[in-house]
Amino acid sequence: MSATRVCYSFGPAMPELEKVQALYDRSLFLQAYGQTVEYWSPSTDLSRLSLEELVLASRLASRLGGSRLSRHLCRGVYERDPANPRVRCFTQDRRRRGWHLADDLRAFEENPLEGDPEIQSSWLGSYAVAWARLRDFDRADQCIERAFSLVERDGWVLACASNVADLADRWEEGLELAERASEIEPHAPYVVHTLCDSLASLGRLEEAAESAAAAADQSESYEVVLAACWSLCTLAETLDEEERVGTMHRARRLANRLPVLAP
Repeated sequence: MSATRVCYSFGPAMPELEKVQALYDRSLFLQAYGQTVEYWSPSTDLSRLSLEELVLASRLASRLGGSRLSRHLCRGVYERDPANPRVRCFTQDRRRRGWHLADDLRAFEENPLEGDPEIQSSWLGSYAVAWARLRDFDRADQCIERAFSLVERDGWVLACASNVADLADRWEEGLELAERASEIEPHAPYVVHTLCDSLASLGRLEEAAESAAAAADQSESYEVVLAACWSLCTLAETLDEEERVGTMHRARRLANRLPVLAP
């Protein structure tokens, strides 16, 4: 399906939104796509979709390789209701042209998100990573602490906390957090990425590659497969010629799945 064709996609009456959301939450992205495939058509009127449907559509499009479509949907839903907490949380990184990190961080401080604890914790986790990338670990840690006060066990928040710890060179802590996230959401692409990064930071490249490759074999996420390919290629650089070739063949076999996973 071309990007031009799907610019106005996602059906006017998406069936059983809760069922599709549940598949998405379990990282069963192809199954979620299969439930909605007949509704991804150029004849769909986006104005007839609810905010919840549009937000889910934008997130699913991104997980299926449709980043341009995802941005298109995010901008549309943000224009409709920019104050909605769910909209603010799940469109924050791709909703506006000409919107920069400084604008985002200013909005974070001047207009904090309120409402559902799960949405708040996701929002705080995302900004914790943003602050950590700017080396402001005090603010990053404050965001993580607030997020954990809202939810007890959440794979996204744990993955964000692991990213913050890694960026602060607290690698053992980062790995422990990534492993806890993996216990909750073992197939989520952001968890697999985080676990690979944590293991790689500690020089445990073989464990990172094997973990990601095992996840990629059964995954419905092209992002998990990309993480596995990256980990295998990184490992291959450390091996002798014969082992290197075999490891690269494994990465190539996994990469052959990418077109199916990004419909």
